[in-house]
Amino acid sequence: MVAPLDQLGDAIVNAINEKTSPVRQNVMDRTSIELETRIALTGHASPEDLDTLGERSTLTCPNCGGVIWRVGEAEPLRYRCHTGHAFSNASLNAAHERSVEEALWISVRRLQERAALALERAHVAQRRNELQEASDEVEQHARFAALEDSLRRFLQQETVGQSTP
Repeated sequence: MVAPLDQLGDAIVNAINEKTSPVRQNVMDRTSIELETRIALTGHASPEDLDTLGERSTLTCPNCGGVIWRVGEAEPLRYRCHTGHAFSNASLNAAHERSVEEALWISVRRLQERAALALERAHVAQRRNELQEASDEVEQHARFAALEDSLRRFLQQETVGQSTP
């Protein structure tokens, strides 16, 4: 129980007179702990198990892409997915941040590949004397290269911005 010093006496009396039975609450807490322990040991939980521990959220697991449940009502925030991955508020945030950055770097790589392929196609079209097709491919190359450069600069700015206080 946490209360200001001048209200501590009333808080204790209210806690003693609460209608909720401490024994019942301990049994419920024990069931949750046992269930979470089983999930942690086996790495598997059914949606029904997780429904007893918490509520489904709109978030997805950054490790497996599954649905995430918010576990419990109290702070600190905790999350768990149906395959057994568990997260604190901070670790879930960090994992999502990493997965977003990874996806953006994959996009940079794919844009580089698209630009290179467009340039190769332009060279082939030029050798065949298909000048319009070559011009179109050079244009595609320029668009992909510009987008890749823009995304790369954004990511490098974000990386620099995170390391500075």
